Amino acid sequence: MLNWFGTFYAVASVGMLTGFRHTRKPGVLVPLLPLTFIFGYQVDMAYGNKLLRIKHEAENIIKFESELLDLPMNLPTLSTIDMARQVQHDRLLMHSAEPPLYY
Repeated sequence: MLNWFGTFYAVASVGMLTGFRHTRKPGVLVPLLPLTFIFGYQVDMAYGNKLLRIKHEAENIIKFESELLDLPMNLPTLSTIDMARQVQHDRLLMHSAEPPLYY
């Protein structure tokens, strides 16, 4: 990803600088600022320690904040899934205009 974005960043930068040289309008250089931040992020991800920081943060969440990993109402059991399917099926039968073809 860094190779692709780095090439795009270089070509876009040269284009913006050339456009600024010809028009002398500073608005031509405005897209260079966010592109620089994105390029810096890609470099940090590739050559910096971004992946190591992400790994350490994930380990801290698993170790010290495991409640963030739980589903809001706990894991559904097979019986609760079957019960919900049966309720949905019963509601469909009660509200349908025609009798069902299967049973």
